Amino acid sequence: KIKLPNVLSLYHLVDAYDEEIITEEGGSGGDTTTLSLKIRVVEHFVKDGETTGSTRLKLESQFANHYNLQDERVMAKLREYSFLLYEDGTSIMEHVQDVAPNEAALCEYPCTNLSYKPNTRRRFCWTNATSKQCTDWIDGVQKVDMECSVQSTKVKTFGEGTYAGPPVFVPCKEGGGEERSSSQSKEEEDNGYILSIVYKSETHTSDVVIMDAETLETLCILELKDHVPYQFHGDFISGYVPEYN
Repeated sequence: KIKLPNVLSLYHLVDAYDEEIITEEGGSGGDTTTLSLKIRVVEHFVKDGETTGSTRLKLESQFANHYNLQDERVMAKLREYSFLLYEDGTSIMEHVQDVAPNEAALCEYPCTNLSYKPNTRRRFCWTNATSKQCTDWIDGVQKVDMECSVQSTKVKTFGEGTYAGPPVFVPCKEGGGEERSSSQSKEEEDNGYILSIVYKSETHTSDVVIMDAETLETLCILELKDHVPYQFHGDFISGYVPEYN
């Protein structure tokens, strides 16, 4: 059982990672093993004077109509919770902190490269981010370096009146294709593509934008005849081919 310090509001898990800490005991007691568990999430931002409950009510109401919010959009930020889990079943929270606080923008819908070394703690995530502190629309995509911040990008936007949808990471195909840059190998975590559906409010249509996951450089824009509802999202499944009757 893990006790949290307060009530949290979140929809999305970024990653979870654990490692054993072995402590040598004197005498005949033997060694003890403690599990250090670190969980990174996108946690909804509760403003001063508000409660988690009131923030949740605003959050749920905004899903009824993304195009006409009655209140300012509830935003979220990347946070890390760290716990120590003991052999006797007890636990304590070590710390809670913002992830890349000077680099990561307010965001939602994180994604990671799930195919990269599954047992390794993630360094990068890509978020549906806002280029402004206060906005009714999420308008961009950001790559966040969660460990060092040195490879985080600025929030990439797509022009006046356009609003990006949640990013999807697509890894480069093994054994084929070229690396995204001459400095990369296929084993690097950010070697792949980011897909986002960008809503164009002036024409009420959408584009599928394909970007280099390392730099967020635009590689291709697929113009759709109609629009995909703002904030619709999904995942990439390698090798999946749909069957049509």
